[in-house]
This record gives sequence, C-alpha cells and structure tokens, in this order.
Amino acid sequence: MTANGTSRRHLALRYTALGTATVLTLALSACSADEGSASEDSDAVSGDITLLTPIYEGAAGQRLLEDELLPQFYEQYPDVNVTVDYTNFARLNEKLTTGVVSGLVPDVMMMGVGWVEAFADKGVLANLSESGISVSDLEKSTTPEIVQAGVWDGDVYGVPIMLDARFGVARMDLLREAGYDAPPSTWAELVEMAEALTVRSDSGSLERAGFDMLSLDARQMYETMLFSSGGTLFNDDNTEPAFNSAAGVEALESVVDLIHTSKVEDTGFSSTKETVNPLINGRAAMGIAHNNLWTQTLEAAPELLPELEPFLIPGDAPGMFVGAPWPRCRRAPSTRRQPRPCSNSWPAPDRHWPRTNSAATSRP
Repeated sequence: MTANGTSRRHLALRYTALGTATVLTLALSACSADEGSASEDSDAVSGDITLLTPIYEGAAGQRLLEDELLPQFYEQYPDVNVTVDYTNFARLNEKLTTGVVSGLVPDVMMMGVGWVEAFADKGVLANLSESGISVSDLEKSTTPEIVQAGVWDGDVYGVPIMLDARFGVARMDLLREAGYDAPPSTWAELVEMAEALTVRSDSGSLERAGFDMLSLDARQMYETMLFSSGGTLFNDDNTEPAFNSAAGVEALESVVDLIHTSKVEDTGFSSTKETVNPLINGRAAMGIAHNNLWTQTLEAAPELLPELEPFLIPGDAPGMFVGAPWPRCRRAPSTRRQPRPCSNSWPAPDRHWPRTNSAATSRP
C-alpha cells in the first residue's frame, strides 16, 4: 500500500488508464481528421466511439475505466459517448476477425503486437501518421523497438500504452534454505538448483516444484525459453517461421528434460487456472512468471515481496518475453460513416516479440 492507502496494483491500473485516455483522444482526432472534419474546438466534436479492450477485466477494472478514466475524457469531449466492449485475450482475436468480416469494426481496438501487419495491410486500421503521430515523436518517450511494433510500412498504426514481461523469478528465502544466495546465471546452474529445490514426499508425490513452467501460458513459456536459446519466431524480414530451427528444438527439449529427466515439475502440478501462483504459496521455488506476480503477492502475502528476485532465463542469449495491449483505431468512426465490409481480411499473425499493447482506429 502507498502512504495514502492506494494499492500499487491500483496505481498501475491508473497509469494504464491515463494512457487509454490519451489514446481515446488520439483516436477521436485521427478519425475526425480522416473525415476531413477535425477541429480544435472540443465542443464541435460529437457522436459515439466504440472501444474493444481485453484489459480492465472484472468489476474493479470496469469501475476504474467507467468511473475514473472515461469521465476525464468526457470533460474534454462532453458530446462524445464511448461504448465499451469488454473481452479477454482468449477471445480477442475471434471478436476482431468476426468484426472485420462483418464490417462492424470497433473504432478503437486494444490488441497485442504482431496483429498490426495483417490488419493494416488489409486496410482495417487507420494510418495515425496521417494525423500527425510520427515514429520520431513516439521514440522520444518510448524505446524504439517497442514503437516499431506498431509501425507498418513506415507509418504508425498503433500507439503503446503499457508493457509487461515474463521472466524467471526466484523465492530467495527458499533458495537460502538450500544454500544458494543468488538466482541461477547459467543454464547448468538453473538445472542444478531446480533439482536441489524440488521437494517430493516419501511416496514420490511432488510437493514443491524446483522450477515452475506450467502456471504460465504454454506459448509464452516456450517463447521465453526460445529467446534464451538464441532463437526467434520469424526470420529477419518476417516472411518465414524460424522457431523450427536448432535453437527452437533446443528450447523445447530443455522444457521436456526439466520435466521428464530432472523431474523438477510434474505435468498437471500447476496450470494457468491456478488462483494462487505456486511461487506465492511455496509450491514452487523458482519459475517463469508474469510481472503481475508482484501485484498478486502484494494482495496475498505482502511479506514475501522482498523475497521475489527476478532473473533472465539463462542460455545462449538470456532473454524474456515482453508483451502488452496496444490501442489501435479504425480509419473512420461509425458515427461518421458506415464501415464497408472487409470480407477479404484474415486473422492477424500471432507474433509477440516484442509484444506490447496498443490502440488503433479502423478504416471504413
């Protein structure tokens, strides 16, 4: 908790909310500009904006967006109404592609990196560079690699608002009990320490995983291992898959060996459906985790926060998985022109390095 009683999780959400408010303003400006009716006078702007978002989940997220964020936007644009379509990442691609095929595309969409290319190439997304949002301006406050994730054919189609990561985390209190004073710095150390930290009952039942890989989405877990093996998902010009390389095979074999040879975790011991991360309740000593582990720990066991030590997964090129939702806009909002069907569009590719969250506007 902060001095005034506000949780760090709430502060993080408020930071994201400020980014979303900015994006809504940019979207409104971009959409208005595409219609040739942009105005410096906020009172001259009116109509409806539809927002599709996989963040602000649950009752708390909805309250934050509708009770705190949107009122700030309405102060600047009192005659604009925002209709929110809440979803999650599991259903996001389905909702987006269904909307594209039907022609009912949201005005503002939040999606992961790797989605820009196909949607922008098929004319679904608004070119924000035409509304004055340049790569050079974004790079003044954001890492260039992150900005590039929202760029297609040299122009901006998505604006980053937040970033998250998946990386190694060690429970240092459990490591110290086993005689270690630091997380692993090499792959050999990771295997050795994971084996030593694994605890089984007399009957062989797993009680504590030495290295938890199953609580994280399998694709994100594999990509984290892939990057640490020096591999990539695609070749340099993104025209061919590259995860079937020797590095990709090595990454997959590393996961298999940890489970079946080193036996540091059993299949089914944990999953993405766990309500409490094993690193929090002591069912894992190390693992690959999301940065929201800190907010979960703050709420469930704040006394453990000093014991959580992040580390890059060691390998040929120590790495981590980076991602987040980006807002994007369609080219013209439905309040100004009915969208034309885009039946020749297809789902965007799932390329998530770096994966950031962004917003975009769609085209008519």
